[in-house]
Amino acid sequence: MDIYEVELCRRAEVRVVAAEDADEAVYHVTGRRLRSEGASKKIEARVCRLGYGSSPKLYYAD
Repeated sequence: MDIYEVELCRRAEVRVVAAEDADEAVYHVTGRRLRSEGASKKIEARVCRLGYGSSPKLYYAD
């Protein structure tokens, strides 16, 4: 289990959660499954794993 920082883009809110991967982290914060790939106009969240310097992963609304 790793620690992830999830930034909700519309609310400018940042939460830190423990999860197995970035997909699970964004689900814990938003309560719904978001897409990390594909063409979409609305960016819902930005997720990055703390402590490893990984680049942020963007999640999109349907």
